[in-house]
Amino acid sequence: MTQSNISNLKLNPITLKNNSVFVLFFIAAAVFFGFASGFRLFGDGRDYLAYEYVYRIMRPVESFEYYRFEPGYMIVSWISKFGLGLSFPVFFSMLATFALSVKFLIFKNYSRPWFVVIFYLCVFYPLHDYTQLRLAVALAFVLIGTESYFKGRWGLFGGMMALAFSFHTSSIVLVPLIIGGHYFSDRNLFIGISIIAVGSLSLGVFFNNFIGLVSSYNPLIGGYVANIDKQSANLFSGANILTFVLIAILLYRFKSLDRPKKTALLLALAGMFLFVSFQFSPVMAHRLKEMLWVFLLPIAFKKEGDLISMGQNAVALSLAGWSLYSAMTRQIIG
Repeated sequence: MTQSNISNLKLNPITLKNNSVFVLFFIAAAVFFGFASGFRLFGDGRDYLAYEYVYRIMRPVESFEYYRFEPGYMIVSWISKFGLGLSFPVFFSMLATFALSVKFLIFKNYSRPWFVVIFYLCVFYPLHDYTQLRLAVALAFVLIGTESYFKGRWGLFGGMMALAFSFHTSSIVLVPLIIGGHYFSDRNLFIGISIIAVGSLSLGVFFNNFIGLVSSYNPLIGGYVANIDKQSANLFSGANILTFVLIAILLYRFKSLDRPKKTALLLALAGMFLFVSFQFSPVMAHRLKEMLWVFLLPIAFKKEGDLISMGQNAVALSLAGWSLYSAMTRQIIG
């Protein structure tokens, strides 16, 4: 081995220092915002009382089948309450901290990780880690699973997606989307977008007919999927418009992206198409969009200083600011 090759193997102390700073910052941020979730530092928010109620009425010996929450979440709740004796705020904080820590450590490998963390805290933290705790944990497992899939570790991918499903059943739809998105990411973009669009529309039509059938037996189900806090699925909201612009910029740069980033972009596109096709069901429209637009995180920001990159970063930061403002005005936080 030549001297030059040996020198290339030496670790750069500046890189090591920066990585250590990133890790310490991300862990500290995860602990703080996890604590904020459990102890409601940013206001009461939504769903917290429902989680607290289930935790409070849970008994040492009973079946979980009588609860609407998934078994993975219920098992962790049972261990925390009866095995560790944790109060509900502490339990909620620990689970939120776990979810945030996993995500932040993954973000460390993304372009402009500091911006990615800020983007996540503004766009997704109020909706997931502060409100929909089960979905927050499920998405942490999904991100690990997706990284594993890109590296060809199929067993770990399957295990992580199973864990995600045990915390939130809706995460199961991500399995075929991740596999399909990765498959088409290395092929013709037009064909990939066409299949995503047709598949999303078909799924929306099928689900609409299915809910119509089920609602004839149980009207409460139809009422649930047709309403989310008396808000419609507004296609032209400020956040959606900014996201569409961001996706358009990324589509323009599609050929310059590597395969994992192309996959992430196709998954974000799927979120957009599904949001359109599920307009009749605001609950499902928002849920699917929120899950799939998480895949904007690895592609939202660029390090390059060209005009398009600066515009892309500006749009992503504008989306973060708008989303935080929206979360506060809708009293999700604040």
